[in-house]
Amino acid sequence: MSTPAEQGLEPMLVAELYHNAAQLETLYGLLAVKNGFLIAEGYFNEGSVEQMALLQSATKSYTSSLVGIALDQGCLSSVDQMMMDFFPEFGDQINDPREEQITIRHLLQMRSGYPREETDPVLWGALWWGEHLPLIVDFPLVNDPGTEFNYSCLTSDLSGIIVARACGTDFRSFAREHLFLPIDAQVGKWIRNAVAKPAAIDPVLHPSRRG
Repeated sequence: MSTPAEQGLEPMLVAELYHNAAQLETLYGLLAVKNGFLIAEGYFNEGSVEQMALLQSATKSYTSSLVGIALDQGCLSSVDQMMMDFFPEFGDQINDPREEQITIRHLLQMRSGYPREETDPVLWGALWWGEHLPLIVDFPLVNDPGTEFNYSCLTSDLSGIIVARACGTDFRSFAREHLFLPIDAQVGKWIRNAVAKPAAIDPVLHPSRRG
């Protein structure tokens, strides 16, 4: 911890930042970090340090970090491993040979070729209420893998499932042991995705949008 002045910031500007932040009805907490030091911290609208956060797409950063940890642990050998190697139960259902070219790297880059979910109401609904893995088969690619960026919740989920299958555990347990416990973070509620899976693999847990 430090102060704004010690880290080269104007204290009155930081104070003004927090004054303005307190006027925002949807802001619950604001932390300012400079040079690795926490230089200001404030909570608003009944927010607190104990409050669980609505992560939304920040979950994707945790998922990609866990892919890196899986590589470090030796569960994965490379981000250039093929996606379909981890989903053999769907191998004989794939009609588009381009899907055989999708790598973990493509999933992390959101360049798999799958469409942006918001462009298709059925795909969007399936992500919120349905099972994710059959979407590998059900939704056609709109681009060649590695060519175009399409923001995708599906590919982030597939990355998490790959980590779970490669490491022989469920995603929540892996995340808790290798990421959240080391940084002293509390794991919130996760949604269990009831999906078809190889018999030797445990069910996969996905971070919910409530932390």
